[in-house]
Order: sequence, then structure tokens, then C-alpha cells
Amino acid sequence: MPRSRDRAATDQRMTAVHALGHPNSPAPRTAWEPLDLPPGGGSPGPKDDTAAPAAMPPNVPGIPVLVQGTGSDLIVSWTAPTVDPGHGAATGFLLRHAPAGAETWTIVPDVDAPYLLSDLPAAAAINVQLQAINAGGLSMWSATASLTTGVTSPVSSMPPETGCPPAKKPAGTARRIPPACRCRIATRSHLLCRLARRLRTYLRWLAHLLHLSDTRRRE
Repeated sequence: MPRSRDRAATDQRMTAVHALGHPNSPAPRTAWEPLDLPPGGGSPGPKDDTAAPAAMPPNVPGIPVLVQGTGSDLIVSWTAPTVDPGHGAATGFLLRHAPAGAETWTIVPDVDAPYLLSDLPAAAAINVQLQAINAGGLSMWSATASLTTGVTSPVSSMPPETGCPPAKKPAGTARRIPPACRCRIATRSHLLCRLARRLRTYLRWLAHLLHLSDTRRRE
């Protein structure tokens, strides 16, 4: 009986050695693979294999608003296009302008509202369009706004005082009394007219800026 027990124990040891040394037996696992734990510890969560959504291009801007500035300048203003599920927010704008009927446009990148469009031909109809941009791409060009520029009049010299009597210094007076003649009155009226015209343009431009500021504040 003791001999049979020793034989059984030997058979068990041989079976274990054979299993470990068999070519098809799996290798013993001596270490565990590290787990992907979150930064704060705890159990690992499911892996997120979904990619971030691509940026979407902005909507088409609305038609720009044009106002005459000083001389032949134009003041261009606009509002940002709306954002919807298919379009992102605009991060910048491009402007292009051309005389009415022309086929070649002049593009001005990176503009902000209101934008002063200068160096334009006088008394000419100017077409203006806008384009929005963001990381997703460019929008289509907006509808065309058109406005005729003002007239830039050159600064003329003072007209000669023809027909005015010569200024004479009466005897016994310490200062010269300017004569009252028609040419001086006409010159002053011309200057006052030009001043009033420039003041009217400035007030109209200021009222437009105040209106835009109030509209943005309400939005």
C-alpha cells in the first residue's frame, strides 16, 4: 500500500511537468497587462473611438448696408450671419467691391464692421459684396449692395477781391476797419455751406453708428 501511494504521487508530478513542458501548452502568466485608468483613479471607462465633428462653414452674410462718407468714401456695415445645425459661426469676413457694370472685383480681406471704403471714384455707382469665413471654410458671396459715391471738390484758393474798394485807414483811428463788400460775403457763404455739408455728413454717419451699436446691444 505505501508503494502504490508513492507511485500515484509520482504520476501526478510527471503529469504537471509534462503539461508545462508540452509544446502546445500555454505559457504560464507571470504579470498582468496594465489597465487604462482615468487620471483621477477608479475603474477604467469605455474607450471613445468617435472622432471630433468637423467644423462647418458659416452661413451667407446678409446684404451689406452702405452709407456715403466724406468725399467719395463709403461706409460699409453688416451683421454676423446666423448659426444653425448645418453652419458654424463666422470668425472673419472678406469684402469685395467694383464699379457697377465692371467684371473685375477688388477683394479686401480681414475686414470689421463698420468698414471705411476709401479711394473710390467720385460720383460713381459702387457694388459691394461680403463673404464669411471660419475654420470650416468660406460661405458664398452675399447679395450685392450698390450706392453712388459723393463728389470730391478740390480745395480752391480764395477768390480775388475784385470790385472791392481799397481798405483805407481813416485819420485818427488806431486799427483798420475791413470794408463791407459783396465779394467777402460770397466767400463766407461758400465756406459756411461747405462746413454745413460736412457737418451733415458727420451727423448722419454718427447716427448710423449709434443705430448699429444699439442693435448689437439688443441682440
